[in-house]
Amino acid sequence: KIEILWGDDQRDPKQGVAIAQQFVSAGVAGVIGHFHSSVSIPASTVYHEGGLVQITPASTNPQYTERGLWNVFRVCGRDDQQGKVAADFVVQKLKAKRVAVLHDKTTYGQGLADEFAKAIKAQKVTPVSYGGVTQGDKDYTAVLTALKGKDPQVLFFGGIYPEATLLSKQMRALGLKAAFVSGDGVWTEEYIKIAGPAAEGAYITFTPDQKRIKEAQSVIRRHQEKYGRDVGAYTIYSYVAATIPEAGRPHPEDELADGAGADRVRPQGGREGVALRGLAGQEREVRRAALKGAPTGGSAGQAGGDLLTWSLAGPNSLVLLAFLATGRDNNPRKSGERRGGGEGKPIAQQGVLEVKP
Repeated sequence: KIEILWGDDQRDPKQGVAIAQQFVSAGVAGVIGHFHSSVSIPASTVYHEGGLVQITPASTNPQYTERGLWNVFRVCGRDDQQGKVAADFVVQKLKAKRVAVLHDKTTYGQGLADEFAKAIKAQKVTPVSYGGVTQGDKDYTAVLTALKGKDPQVLFFGGIYPEATLLSKQMRALGLKAAFVSGDGVWTEEYIKIAGPAAEGAYITFTPDQKRIKEAQSVIRRHQEKYGRDVGAYTIYSYVAATIPEAGRPHPEDELADGAGADRVRPQGGREGVALRGLAGQEREVRRAALKGAPTGGSAGQAGGDLLTWSLAGPNSLVLLAFLATGRDNNPRKSGERRGGGEGKPIAQQGVLEVKP
């Protein structure tokens, strides 16, 4: 029998550390979480000291897995990956020369903005503006008005959907016509529903859309039946993290060997990151979905290969930029390159969410 202990860190690092201490004291077998990098990083130190494995489905800041801790793993991508693919898209596809960069002053948001800014600078594009906004504020018109005077072609935002929604609506109300580009923290239907027509033409980096992964349909269907709502952006990633068998072992560091088999979790980069090679367990659908839908290979939690590509959709649509998972061959591919294939071959998936005004 498995008993689940829940904790709500409320996006607060201090609250996250307090919850981590509670979990250690309770003697839990392992932790699936946290969501935000700003919480996962300090909490991981507590779990490390307490001897607990932590597997995050969503924390993308590179520092989470780059501090030499044996116990931290992720099943998602990294900000240095999606920052680069967003930069490639903005410079190479949108041909933008004037780019403004904003972030929400969090570990995740500023980290992603920094990676994006670094990547466009490498392509000889210097941001016309770089700055932060405060999470929870409701009025960003002063910041956006100042940006409008710089006439950016693109506004890149490192942050999550509540602030992205306000920025999108307020920039359109001000007549700021820059393309809005952001990261996985904005990949949610709530952004589309709340922003409405202001979300049209937005570009969001994210891993392959789980709703379009055939092998994940069983879990998606059962989730809808049980909870009466659709899966969220990281539902399948959380499911995959929870089914990793080593998470419940007393000494997982002894089990996570480089020689792990096809139905085991194989760590990369000195046990700093997780590469999913399939899952032992009940759901073969999710086993294959893990290979197709989650970044695989690489080191320090980094997905092998590059990050996908882009696709321009028609009107009233939000374009998804997806990770390119390389499977077992682990060979980098050029950005923008699409490959087909099954397990062990490079796989790229992309999808479009319709905006309904």
